[in-house]
Formats: sequence, C-alpha cells, structure tokens
Amino acid sequence: MQIPKLTDNEKQQLRREIEAEIYRRSFYEFFVAASRILYPNVEWQYPPFYKYICDLLQEAVERNIRGEDKQHDFIFNLPFRAGKSILLSQIFPVWCWIKKPSLAIMQVSHSETLAVKHSHASKMLIESEWFLSLFPDLTLRVDTHAKSNYMNASGGKRISFGVNSGIIGEGANIQIIDDINNPKDSQAVTQGINETYTDTLYSRLNNPAVDFRIILQQRISQTDICQYLLDTNPDKYYHVSLPVKLSPSINPPECVEFYENGYYGKTDSVKR
Repeated sequence: MQIPKLTDNEKQQLRREIEAEIYRRSFYEFFVAASRILYPNVEWQYPPFYKYICDLLQEAVERNIRGEDKQHDFIFNLPFRAGKSILLSQIFPVWCWIKKPSLAIMQVSHSETLAVKHSHASKMLIESEWFLSLFPDLTLRVDTHAKSNYMNASGGKRISFGVNSGIIGEGANIQIIDDINNPKDSQAVTQGINETYTDTLYSRLNNPAVDFRIILQQRISQTDICQYLLDTNPDKYYHVSLPVKLSPSINPPECVEFYENGYYGKTDSVKR
C-alpha cells in the first residue's frame, strides 16, 4: 500500500502539533522557546538551575491539576538579573494555562508598575504569532484586555497588582509573590509588607490544600519576607537559595553541582 505524501501545509501543521505537544509536556522546553520570543535581543544563557526550577514547578502544577494535596509552597532566592521574574512571573503563568486554561493566577510585586510589566509580558506572549500558531484555542476574552487583569476563553484569569494596592476579594489557584520587598524600604516598611502578606495575601488560595504559593525574592535583609516565613514555619516551604557565588547558603545542598569555577553561570546576559 502506498502511503500518501503530505503537502507542505500538512507538514507544517504536523510540525506545529509536535512542537506544541513538546511544550505541553515540558515547562523547561517552553521556557527556553518563549524566552527567545519575548526577548529576542537578549543573549540568553541557560545554566542548570533553570531546568531544576522548571521541573519542580511542573510537578507542582501537575499535582494541582490532578487535585492532589500539595507537598509544599515554594521560596526561591535568586540574585538580581538572573531572569527569575521572566521565568516565574511572565512565562510560567502562560504555561500553566497551556496545561489547564481555567487556572486562576495571582501575581503580586512591590509596585503596581512592576506587576503590570510582568502581566503585560505574559499577555504579549499569548498574543504573539508564534504562540497563536501553536495554541490557537488559548485566546483572551475581548472584554478583559487590561494589561494587569484579563481572562481567557476557558475562564482562567490573571490578576496582577502591587502589594499595597488594597485589592481584595480575589482568589487564585497559583499565587506568585515576586519581590514584594524593595531594597530601598525601611525596616518598618518591610515589616508592614510582611504583615500584609500574612494577614491578607496568604488567605487568597481557592483551595489551600491543593493550590500553592511561590515566593520569589532577591534577598535584601534578615527581615525580608523570605526570612520572615522561614523563621515562622520553615517546614511549609521548599526553599531554593542560589547565590551567584558558591557559598554555604546554597539550598538544597545538592544544587552545589550547578556551580562551575565558583559561579553557577553567567547572569549579565539575562534581563530581570
């Protein structure tokens, strides 16, 4: 029996379907591709910690989708210009929607401006020609096109705001707390922000047993949100600490293998 030859259009469609399936199955592969779409002028480097974090969060999202109780929330401490916000506040929420479009995602930053920046980057990725060619069914609702607050056609929502904006009444399946402490803040302001998190933001998960939180912070002091949470309830959080230089503060200890010649990789070529 002669196998019919595919037309050029059919070949292109098959390539797109295979590519889309690869990205559904691997957050890391999606991150690598999407980072180059969002920031084509950046000379990207992908040191091993990227895949380590992607794999951790992929497992957490897949547990969430299956309705299984979470194992923990996450604290990620990465240095300035390591691409942490691009990874977790811009690209990760989009991949979550690829896996389950109905997920509600909340992202909070120190300022409204920064929160809108991250949310808008996610929106630009979703509306890019590259993304639409791979996931044509994942479209945004035309009546919710604000840069910081929008929904997709499957009911999933993304809301982003500054920690002191006073927004209340919103819930989420995944909460991303991205640099809510600012190095310029006084100790009193830092303490107030930490209390805002515990008194207000902490209770915003729709299902606390299944839904999870990500706290992402460049370490600024011994009183910042990370230290505050680790001092209060360390067993609740999976803590990943990756300073630029090899040091005793690396956590978990096995992450030492990411370091070569005392450094984990170049960070000067990655935008935050």
